Amino acid sequence: MDASADAARNAAAATSVVQGKEETDDFDVFLCHNMADKSAVRALGRRLRERGILPWLDEEQLPPGRPWQQELERRIGDISAAAVLVGPGGIGPWQSQEIMAFLREFAERDCPVIRCCCRRAIDRHFRDFYRA
Repeated sequence: MDASADAARNAAAATSVVQGKEETDDFDVFLCHNMADKSAVRALGRRLRERGILPWLDEEQLPPGRPWQQELERRIGDISAAAVLVGPGGIGPWQSQEIMAFLREFAERDCPVIRCCCRRAIDRHFRDFYRA
């Protein structure tokens, strides 16, 4: 019973934290990914929210019909961490550009760029990441 109550309390606290961050537009991590791996990225985003971490995910944050490249550049300057997600789809063409932008910006601000590789990703994708 105590474990169940603790879990409910933790979930409520995480929801409250995420709502506060959403109200202030204060994202914790940018999820850099290949569109081919979108379903896994969505699932990761849900799990992060459940833990009180607010991810920036393009389909949730980019307004339709607006120039998305400028919004991405603005966000790269605001967010303090990026997760570069490499799944079975490898590194996509836009993702490569995002990686380069994060590496340049984050090196100046001393922010983390976190590599995350899906179990099914092929070794060559890591080589692609290091070349980016």
